[in-house]
Amino acid sequence: TRFTKAMYSEPYVRVLLHVRKTPSYICDMTLWYFFTVACGYWPDATDAMKHLQLPDLPRLETNWTFCNTLNETQGAHFDLRQSYSKAHFKLNSTGDASYWHNLLRRRVRVYSLHFQGKAKFHIPNVLKPLLDPPKKKPDGGLRRR
Repeated sequence: TRFTKAMYSEPYVRVLLHVRKTPSYICDMTLWYFFTVACGYWPDATDAMKHLQLPDLPRLETNWTFCNTLNETQGAHFDLRQSYSKAHFKLNSTGDASYWHNLLRRRVRVYSLHFQGKAKFHIPNVLKPLLDPPKKKPDGGLRRR
């Protein structure tokens, strides 16, 4: 949060003002990208910012290591591939999401759901199971869908 606050103050806000004029504009991913740049993950981006005469990004107190959230690890991954559109996608009322992975021949759990651009129109239909209360079992206990 300190990085985000710094980005919205002088002199760093000039970076955001520059970016807001061009697609893809400003969003949470913009700030994430600049955070990774500030961590040194994209060295070419720092050079590009200097070329555009934009200020250096805020300095970070900690060295960060970024994990690859795209690839499946231990049977799960963070969603960057619109997993809700995969074969046999399931989301239950507790938020457990998974889909059938044809190559692995098993279900893969998804830690998050990503709706990019126009895919945001799918949100109401995809997230509807989160609004459904769990059904009661005949013995009176709760059964998750």
